[in-house]
Formats: sequence, structure tokens, C-alpha cells
Amino acid sequence: MKVLSFLGLMFMTIHMNIFAQTPDTLYVFDFDESVQSWTITGNETGFRHGLAIPPQGSGSAGNPTFCLFIIDWDLEGAAVDTAYSPVLDLSELNPDALVRLSFDFMHTDMLGDKFEVVYRTSETEPWQILVEALPSTVENEEFVFFHHYLFLSEDFFINSLQIGFAYTPEWGFSAGAAFDNVVFEIFQDNDPPQVSYISGLTSSGSHVHLTLTVTDDSELPDSVQGTYLINEQPNDFVLFKTEYESEIKYKGLFTIDAEFTGLIPVSVILTDEYENEQTVDFTVNSIEPYTTISEDFGEFEDFTNDLGDWTVINVNRSSTFFLGTYVYPNQGSIPGFFVFNNQATEPPMPNTEFAYSGTNSLLCMASLNSPNNNWIISPPIATTADGDIEFSFWARSIQAMYGLDRFRVMVSETGNDPSDFAPIDTNSETYIEAPVEWTRYSYSFPFDKGYFAIQGVSDDNFGLLIDSVSFSSQPDVTNIYPLEAHTASISIYPNPANEKSAMLVSLPDNLDIDISITNLAGQRIASVAKGYHQTGKHSFELNVSTLKPGIYFVVMKNNNSIIQSSKLVVTR
Repeated sequence: MKVLSFLGLMFMTIHMNIFAQTPDTLYVFDFDESVQSWTITGNETGFRHGLAIPPQGSGSAGNPTFCLFIIDWDLEGAAVDTAYSPVLDLSELNPDALVRLSFDFMHTDMLGDKFEVVYRTSETEPWQILVEALPSTVENEEFVFFHHYLFLSEDFFINSLQIGFAYTPEWGFSAGAAFDNVVFEIFQDNDPPQVSYISGLTSSGSHVHLTLTVTDDSELPDSVQGTYLINEQPNDFVLFKTEYESEIKYKGLFTIDAEFTGLIPVSVILTDEYENEQTVDFTVNSIEPYTTISEDFGEFEDFTNDLGDWTVINVNRSSTFFLGTYVYPNQGSIPGFFVFNNQATEPPMPNTEFAYSGTNSLLCMASLNSPNNNWIISPPIATTADGDIEFSFWARSIQAMYGLDRFRVMVSETGNDPSDFAPIDTNSETYIEAPVEWTRYSYSFPFDKGYFAIQGVSDDNFGLLIDSVSFSSQPDVTNIYPLEAHTASISIYPNPANEKSAMLVSLPDNLDIDISITNLAGQRIASVAKGYHQTGKHSFELNVSTLKPGIYFVVMKNNNSIIQSSKLVVTR
């Protein structure tokens, strides 16, 4: 494994467009030739710290000479090393003032290291975490400085404050961490303005991906322009203001991508030419859901995780393992699924069937902070007529030395957020292990419209490959339950159900029936009713309190032949 150190690094500045304010500076620590009364502690014999001098001709963010760094090379185990400020007197501040703390930092979590911001109100108080796990700042195998902003109210500091940086090397030795230009300013000297917001912002590395729900009954064009404002917290102050233009990709959603480094935001305000800094619910005309698709990922750029109408979500946002000495862009720092071409690495990799068809496949490398929680989610799909949507894909593990890689197949009828999905097979194991040979997986989509997803859940394995994903509307095919020519009917209410539902059955003749609940594989889960019933309507109670959330079928048989079935959705 290649371990990066601070020797011979290129330092660079990340600039931000800050919303117009003129802060009053309280304290500045630029570490220009001294540690400026900061204290650095470490419990390891190999602990080193002090001033770092960047290579000639480069500089840290805003400081051309020095920064403060922490490196730990002791192999006895991980221990917390902390650098902290002197006690800062803030007793003269307006109680309603908003203090901005900014700093430049760089580190890598490639080895599982943690770099956190801590605080306390006096030297006798214990440290508390203010920012947990600052993101890695490695770009193209080089360390760079990221600029970070925090905003503190009097609830944090009362009359005094100490700020610290806590560094924990996971394996007892480290690539190190550094920080510079720690500045305390009065950002606002009165109550923060109250603003409305739209949640749903996530960040990955230095990019922000915002997904908004839209409707399809508007006269607006298929693209929108305007401004979004990023807030540090809901109903709080504005941090950044950026112009955007976004194309509506398909019915129901559109995405805004923005460059961003620093504080991970949690809320957004949208404005456009018709509104002035108000929350905007966009309504647009947009493309209908797909009814058929065949995707081998050959049209996408190599090593990208921007997959157009497909959604890539990386919940754990961890750095990953990479493929030995074969180099590809951003290796080890692309969490989740991305397009992989083994002939585009440097040097090209031997042909070991990295793609099932063509040259490209999707690769999800194992996270350093296991387990994986990575999603590749389809565009919205729908059937064109009565019948099923069949979707399929091919999958394999790169190798089995660390165990086979794992995944789940998930479906949603509502949205494409991970919380909207449920396992397609509620009776299966908690995950599927992909063999080292390419293997086809095929499923019947249980809804008229919605999404399907593959969730990578490997736990310290190596790498999962996905290829040749397809789905199509098949109005003349019923995979699980071919029905005979009967007019029996089943009605279930409520459906979805979480505990009990009422089922109304109508029989055209006097019949000996057997009604049961099955999973999507056709396996019998529970018995509902059995015996001779006269023609007419009959009511039954469905108790689903013991069933896992997911999709089931209520199946009615006569003489071991299915005469009617109805879908049952169980929620919690």
C-alpha cells in the first residue's frame, strides 16, 4: 500500500465565494515561525509535531511559509494526539453574536485515520467533538489544503473557549495531518435571520449533489436557472451563494452539482428569476419513465461515478482499497460504484474478465471503513401494459481471497432515496454473495412504476463488479402466477399493511380453495384460509404483524391450481 507523507507535497488554496459579510477579526493563528501558544500533546514515543515548511514555490492556504502538523509513526497502537489553542476570552461579545471559526487543513483517511475538531469552555472541562471526521483532502494522490468554516453561537462558548484538533492514527502510524490560519471572527452581531430551506443535500469529496422533487404539470421549460444558497443549519445563516443551471433529466427529479469544500451543508434555499430568496418548488414538463433499457456502461467516461440518469449514492463516504500497482484516476478515493475499464489503467491490466460485455463495467471497491453501504439506483421505470417488468444484471467478485463480495437487490415504488427501498426477496438471506465467475441475476419488478437498486454491502472484502443491466416491460408474461380462466377476485384493504388487513374474496362457483401468503420466489409463508366455500363474497383477516417489510402475494388455489393472486405490501 502506498503511504503518503507531508514531505514533497504540493500545497494549494481552495477559494470560496462567501456571502457578503465583513467580519470583525478576534484572533488569528497563522503559525508564522512559531506555534503561537498552542499546546500539542501525544502519548506515543514516535509522536512528532511542530512547524512544517512547504516546498519552495508553493504555500499553504493563505500562508506562504508555515503550518502546524501532527505525525505519529509509533507502531504500538492508536492514541489521540491533540493540538489546542490557548483559552480565548470572548466575554465582551454580544450574547446574540455569531462567531465564525475558519481554518485550513489537510489529511488522509486512507489508513482509517480520524481528524476531528474539538472544543471546551475552560481548561478544566473535558473535550467535546465539534466536527467529527473531517474529510480526506487527497486529490490525484497529492495532499491539498481545504478551507473549512464553522459558526458558533454563545451556546458553545459562554465567556471563553478553547479549540483543538484531535488526530487518531488507526494503525499506530500515520500519513499525518496539518492545519493553518485558524481565525476567529464576529460574523454577525445580532440574531441570525430566519430563512426557509429544502433538505436533501449530500456531499462527496469536494462536490455537492442536490436532488429535488418536481412535478410534471407545469408550463416551465425542461431546464431551470437560478441561485441556491447553502446554510450551515436549517433556519440559519447563509454560507455560500452560487448560480446554477440544471437540466431536468427525467420525471420526478433533477440534480444540481456544485463545487464545494469545507463544511458539509445540510440545507438549501433555491431562488429563481420569479422569486427572491424564497423556497421554490419547481414544476416542469419532463421525460416519462423508461420502459426498456440495456446498459453496459460503455458510453460513460472511464472511472467516473457520474452516470447520467442512474443515481450513485455513497452512504459511508469512505476511502477504498485499490488494485495494487495499477494506477487510475482518484484510485482509493472514489467511494461506491464507478465505471471501470481495466484497459485504461496504467499500465493496462491483464484481461481477467473485468467486463461481462464490452470494455466497461461498474466497480465498487471495498471500503476501508467497513462495511460498504453504496447504491446504484436505476432511473424511474414503468410498464406500458398489464404485466411484469423483468430486470436483470450480471455480477461477480474480483477475487475470493478476502471472502466473496456482497450485495442486496432493492426495489421502491415511491422515490429513489435509500430509505424508500425494501428488499425484493423478503425470505432471502441478508445479502447475496457474488461468485468469482460472472453470474446473471433476474427478477420480476413488483410495481407498475418505481426504481430498483443494487446495494453494495461488502464487509472488508475486495471488489464487486456489475455489468449488462437491463429491464423491459413484458405485458404478456407473468413469471410467478399463471392464472386459469376464472373470475374469482381478491381485494385487500389497507394495502400496504403493517399489522392487519381485511381481505374480501369473491367466488364465481362453489369451490374448495386454499388461500396463502407467498414471497416473490413463490414460497409459502403463511396460511390464510382452506376448505369448501360457496359462491359469493367471503371476508378474511390478514395478520402480517410477523412478516418482514417487503412485497408478498396472496395466492388462491383450487385443486392445486392458482385461480387468483393479489400483491400485498408490508410496511412498518
